[in-house]
Amino acid sequence: MTEFVENLHAVRRAEADRIAVAVDDYLAETAGMEKNDRLNLERRREFVRPRFGHLDGKTRIWIVAQVGFEIARRIQAEILAAMPDDDKISCEDGWRDIVEQFLVAGRQQPGFLFKSAEEKWGGLQLRYDCDTSVLEACRVADKEAVEASQRTCEKCGQPGWTRTGGWRKTLCDDHARGRYDD
Repeated sequence: MTEFVENLHAVRRAEADRIAVAVDDYLAETAGMEKNDRLNLERRREFVRPRFGHLDGKTRIWIVAQVGFEIARRIQAEILAAMPDDDKISCEDGWRDIVEQFLVAGRQQPGFLFKSAEEKWGGLQLRYDCDTSVLEACRVADKEAVEASQRTCEKCGQPGWTRTGGWRKTLCDDHARGRYDD
């Protein structure tokens, strides 16, 4: 890392409390607004800039941008948390039980936020956040779900295997009929 970048990170660490207050204040002040208004880049900059007037030049610009990123991340997390889990699942019915088992395991972990479940390359792809202290437990649940999806028909939930033919799908023999297989 260059000396300039190292300095930016040192300033961010030194400003951590002020950054946290700025994020919390912005979220509280804009809580009643529509999502697009809350995420408005210029609104965030105008709110945050004066709080870091003691910094100068590129350092101030970078810190203001970092605060803006954290505000956007927190607003997106609020939106996702309010959204029903069914609206975040984009896979076939055969994998629903696998996703539900993952959600049961994930909800037991602090800071767990389910983002999405979808099919990717013939297997289940899960997106989520959790506290770093329980990241390993979430990864274990994720790995178990992905492995289960690779041996379960995504259409009906019966035993299946990953098939190819210009695509990858995990299907039972009945649902694979009529498709190109290896």
